[in-house]
Amino acid sequence: MICKSCHREWIAAKGKIYIFCPFCQKPIISIQKKFNTIEEALGYLTSQYTPDILDDKQTVIQFIETFLPEKKRERSFLNMAYASGLVKAILARRQDPEKKQQMFVQQAIEELQNIYGISEEWASYIINSIASSSGILFHNRNSSVQRKIEAENGNVQAQLSLALDYLAHEDVENYIRWIQMAIENESTEAEYHYGKYLFQQDQSRTEGIQLLMKSAEKHNMDSICYIAKNIASLSVENKQKVEIIVGKSELTYDLLSVQQIIDLSYYFEYENNLNLAIKLLEFAFEKEPTITWSRYVEVLEKRSASADHITIGKVYRKVAENGNLSAIKALAGYVEKKASSTADMKTALYWYKMAADAGDIESQLRLASAYETGDRITKDIKKAVEWYEIAAVNGSNEAYQKISFKSPHCIRKTVTLILEDDSILECNVQGFFSDQGTDYLIVVDPETDESIPLIYHEIGTEGDFEVEAIDEEQENDVLQAFRRTKIWQ
Repeated sequence: MICKSCHREWIAAKGKIYIFCPFCQKPIISIQKKFNTIEEALGYLTSQYTPDILDDKQTVIQFIETFLPEKKRERSFLNMAYASGLVKAILARRQDPEKKQQMFVQQAIEELQNIYGISEEWASYIINSIASSSGILFHNRNSSVQRKIEAENGNVQAQLSLALDYLAHEDVENYIRWIQMAIENESTEAEYHYGKYLFQQDQSRTEGIQLLMKSAEKHNMDSICYIAKNIASLSVENKQKVEIIVGKSELTYDLLSVQQIIDLSYYFEYENNLNLAIKLLEFAFEKEPTITWSRYVEVLEKRSASADHITIGKVYRKVAENGNLSAIKALAGYVEKKASSTADMKTALYWYKMAADAGDIESQLRLASAYETGDRITKDIKKAVEWYEIAAVNGSNEAYQKISFKSPHCIRKTVTLILEDDSILECNVQGFFSDQGTDYLIVVDPETDESIPLIYHEIGTEGDFEVEAIDEEQENDVLQAFRRTKIWQ
């Protein structure tokens, strides 16, 4: 073979692919394609030749160095993959079953991380670039590095996606950097997102409105709906502009997202067109009940026609039956408010219990209170105590006050004692008092009807306690002190 640049001649080794002159190191073939990423470069090599070319480290690294000179970091990581033997190992897996290929690629990513301390996302990107160019696709590939590269190369969707990821991770500096880059590339979607972000910051609300208006005037539907939702906070001039924009927009419900429909409902409510707002929300509720229901109910309550109250109950029930905790609580309150009989109240308590079982403290307290007072149901102090105990465990001080014998609001009337022989004794509580720094619980022996003083130790703030027996002489002294206390009271 003869190099056209240095005119040196050499004998080609068997099976060797020559892309560069072994003497002057200049390309001996014409490459017109421009590469933006390592993945593109490796893909080009394997498509033009065969995946076996990846086994030639010198040629591959030289190719990257020549045609992607700015990718020094990626070239360094690729060199590490060669040095650790991972490139050769990946090539050897080309004929393996897919499941084994997937497992090996994941192991290779972890090995590159562990040996050289490369981050997971970069290790994933480098190994996947090698694997995909050799014909192995990794299903769980991490595309964050690829997306960043695409964003740096001017891909607007990648810039926007990257910006929103940074915002989700509260990295505001990088969010602003990438969202502004997408806006510079004339993305109306980026204008919407950044306008919304600025609108939600008090100090930059005016700038946010300007950006949203600009995007809305370019017919971005997200911006149109969002700015319409917030029409009440706009200047007179901008209100007029929004009314014109909304009037000219084709509001085909099927083409709008549920969030866009919800946003528009605020606009029509502001315009005192509750009927249209409800019509929109009814349509959205059919599509996504769990997203729409609370707003739907809000507007139904505002219109407050007789049929609306029936609809509200149906809305609550439909969402509650799918396990939505907020809807379950709302349904419980709705049924309770209308309850005129024990049966109605039992239905309300059924829904409160469902929310209480899911850990909702307010529902636990409502159940306890209903059983304590006998509100439209049979009074049941034992059940009330059980629910107060659960709420106290969940951190409710109100519940603790109801079950602590030290509290003047305690409703416990009995106590269960476990005796030395492990038998259980259910005793009525006669009273509680403190004497000389010691707390005592006075219980009544159910067999003898005698008063028995016990030293009382409360544990924590959840109503748990222990009791300790005292000798007969102490018993008499404590009982006398207790009786004197009762007389003074």
